Amino acid sequence: SEMFKLAFENLLEKAVKYTQGAGEDGLEYADNIKVILEKKLLDQEHSIYEIIITVRDFGYGIREDDKRNLMRAGVVGKGTAREWSFGIGLAEADRVAISHRINGFAGKASINNASTQIAATEVGCIATIRIPSIIR
Repeated sequence: SEMFKLAFENLLEKAVKYTQGAGEDGLEYADNIKVILEKKLLDQEHSIYEIIITVRDFGYGIREDDKRNLMRAGVVGKGTAREWSFGIGLAEADRVAISHRINGFAGKASINNASTQIAATEVGCIATIRIPSIIR
């Protein structure tokens, strides 16, 4: 659907935007992102799969106190080094994912830091969108 496309594009744009170069905290961040597309069988009888899209960035991550509020529309948090607005797109992605329901299965979006340790190779965010789908 068009709404799913917009939600996914927003996650990609934010991952690219907040993964560029060195942060104000002096750490160098990798200038790349990873996108992983997976499918997982949920119900063999009805050919229902979960489509999982994971967007992994290598930016400065999300403060734990901001992470709790990211699923609320309009919430803008502060990263460790600069402002970001990932929460608006994630709230929309979650709304779109949840609206996809098939035989009791519903979608979901989530975001987490890649690690709880702050080290140049371990920071960043992992945003995941899970959508149930019938694949024949």
